[in-house]
Amino acid sequence: MSKIKSDILIFFFLYIFLLILISSNYSFHFPNDGVRYVVDAISLKKFIFNDFIEINSIKYLPNETLPIQNGITILLSFLIIFFGDFWPFIFCLLITFLNFILLKKLFVFLKELEFSNLTILLFFILLFFNFEYLKVSKSFY
Repeated sequence: MSKIKSDILIFFFLYIFLLILISSNYSFHFPNDGVRYVVDAISLKKFIFNDFIEINSIKYLPNETLPIQNGITILLSFLIIFFGDFWPFIFCLLITFLNFILLKKLFVFLKELEFSNLTILLFFILLFFNFEYLKVSKSFY
C-alpha cells in the first residue's frame, strides 16, 4: 500500500474513533464539563447575534458566560456560527488533523530511536486507550 493511501486510511480511522468519543459526551459520559463548554459557546453565539449584530448595542457578557477555558468556548462559538449543526464534524476534523500530525512525528521519532515495529504498535495502543487521552480527546478541552 502506498504511503498516501495508508495515511488516508489512518486519518479516516482516527476521525471515526474521535467521532465516537465525542458522541459519547452526550450518551455514556453525560454530564461532563465538555458539554458545558458547548452550552457556553451557544450562549456566546446568541450574545454576538442577538445583542451585538441585531440590536447594535454592546453590553457586557454576564460573568457566568465564559468559563476558565475560554479559548475552547470561543473556538466552539466560531465553529457553531460558521458551520451550524455540522460543527461537531468540523471540530473532529480539526482534532483529527492535529492528532494525525503529532502521531506521525512521534512515529518518525520512535523509528529514529530504532524501536521495533511491535514496540511502536504497543506504544500507540497504550497511548490511544489511556484513560486520560480518551477523556481529553472527547471533552472539548
